[in-house]
Parts: sequence; structure tokens; C-alpha cells
Amino acid sequence: MVQTRLSEQGGRFEVVPGVVINRSARVELIDYRDYDVDAQVVVSETGRAEVAALTVKRREGGPSVTGAALRSIPVQPVIWQFAKMEIQWALGIEAGTEVSALGLIPTKDVERLKKQGPVNETLEAVAKVYRLAEFVGDAPTKSIEECFGISRSTAGAWIGRARSASLISAPIQSEDSGHGEA
Repeated sequence: MVQTRLSEQGGRFEVVPGVVINRSARVELIDYRDYDVDAQVVVSETGRAEVAALTVKRREGGPSVTGAALRSIPVQPVIWQFAKMEIQWALGIEAGTEVSALGLIPTKDVERLKKQGPVNETLEAVAKVYRLAEFVGDAPTKSIEECFGISRSTAGAWIGRARSASLISAPIQSEDSGHGEA
């Protein structure tokens, strides 16, 4: 079970055009890999979601919190949960609705956009998925490939067209590597 508590510390952030989320939220994952996990997720100055604080708690009767246990808790799913809950809340998507790209695109629209090919509406969706992937620290090309069920080369071609149409700006610079990923 996952609970997200929203806190509006630090204001709001436009994650993709037209989708404004909180800059900070508390994410609780209950019985996640045998532990309760509590995280504070924030939007950094570079425009990426990152975990600012993480607490792992032993569940009643559960295993002890050890170094190995801490290493077994991946941070990325916490960021995905933050993004998904914030996006679905911002877009007014009801619980149980099938969505792709962490809630950015209703699943029913993905196949239609894929069939249309690289027309403006599809390229706008590609640009949004690309920006969202950068925001959560995923590989943008792989995210587009997986979202639309297309080959890597087709994803790259659609990204190129979206860039040519000025729908995708320069990649966000990573604080870790000093360069973005396409």
C-alpha cells in the first residue's frame, strides 16, 4: 500500500507544459519490501525530482533494519510514486484509470498516438514523456520506446522530429555527470 502526503513547502513546479505539481511531498510506502518507508521528495534547482530524506522503519514482527536492508530499498520507485501521484492529482485522473508515462497519458490515447505516427499531437506527447523521464531520472529514449511500444530507432527519430519542431529543449544537466542523456 502506498500513501502520499502532499506538502506545499517550496511552492509549485511545472513538470511538463500544463502540468503543475508541488515542489515537495512526503511519500509513504507501507509494507514495501517488508519495511515501512517514509521519504521527502523535492524538486531540485536543476528541475529533477530527488529524495531529500528517507526513513526505513521495521514493521511489527518484521526483519531488522540493517545495512543490507537499507541497500535493498531502491530510491527510484519512491520518485516514480511521487511523480505519478502528483501528475494524476494535477490532471484530475481518477484512481484506477489505466495510464502510461506515470499518469501523463491515458493508456487509451497511447495506441491512437502511435498509429498516427509523428504528427504534431504525437510529437507533443513525445516531448512530454521525454521531459518527464528527465524529471524522474530515467532514460528519455527508453521511456518513449516503452510508453509507445516502438523501436529504439523510431523513438530516436520521433525525438529528433520533436527537437526540430522546438518541442524538446536542451537536456537537463545532471549534477552527477555534468551532461544530459538523450
